[in-house]
Amino acid sequence: MSAFTSALGKTLKWEGNYSNDTADKGGETWRGISRVNHPNWAGWSIVDKYRAMDNFPKSLQGDVSLEFALESFYRVNFWNKISCDEFIDAKNGVVNYSLAEKVFDMAVNLGLGGATKIIQKAVNAILDDYPLINVDGGMGLKTIAAVKEAMILFGCERLVNTLRILQKEKYEKIVKNDPSQSVFLKGWTRRAMA
Repeated sequence: MSAFTSALGKTLKWEGNYSNDTADKGGETWRGISRVNHPNWAGWSIVDKYRAMDNFPKSLQGDVSLEFALESFYRVNFWNKISCDEFIDAKNGVVNYSLAEKVFDMAVNLGLGGATKIIQKAVNAILDDYPLINVDGGMGLKTIAAVKEAMILFGCERLVNTLRILQKEKYEKIVKNDPSQSVFLKGWTRRAMA
């Protein structure tokens, strides 16, 4: 199984299937893809086609075109953009699954910029003697180099654990700034610590 396939499977367990929760600022979602945030996603036309069926949204399950649109969307818009294929473990020369999965899941749930800022803060916290990188939300060459340096010097486990803590703190800050989102905090915390 590829690192992307593994990461997508784990993220989709958190995202669930179809939802249209009025408390969720993303509104209508299919497996984590929000119509509010991604109204032009190719899969929405497929979802809309099934809406007229008696067993909607259960009828969405197993549609090959919908699954292809979903996988393409997540690979292009999250996995590739946050450079998960760059997180190569120096010990074995392959993508470190635990780090790539954590980074990908954060990007899906917090957005690319939000996830990258957490990565940048984590690297700055871990690499005391390394020049600080800007916490600007951009996954550029300096950030990727700093992540690789942290992986080599301290191992992926320490980096992933630091990401978990910072992700949890981000969710707590969201709820502090918008108490209406507190209904999601328990699930977000479980997700952060996974």
